Amino acid sequence: MSDFRTEYVKAALIRAGVREQDITEELTALVTGDTPEEVTQSIAGLSDHLAVYVRVNELTKPRGIDPNPGNGPRHIPRPADPAEEARKRLERLKETGKLKSARSVQQKRMR
Repeated sequence: MSDFRTEYVKAALIRAGVREQDITEELTALVTGDTPEEVTQSIAGLSDHLAVYVRVNELTKPRGIDPNPGNGPRHIPRPADPAEEARKRLERLKETGKLKSARSVQQKRMR
């Protein structure tokens, strides 16, 4: 089909009451005729069945993936205490030797 005919058929279907998002290639292929009069007559002949075609297209569209029924909600970890996290990090830095404790610094000064 030519682009002009396709656009004209879409415009005619919209004038016939079909929503733009419901117009598919299959629906425009049902409309026959090349002239505006033939297209209008074809849509008039389909007018009783247009709602059915639109509804069938809605029902047959893929809706995405169904979730697995055994797949429950994810585990959400408890919020950590910021003070406890800071203490753990400080101890870890001291153990690796990247941070020296205040006592070790004072002891070096006294020597």
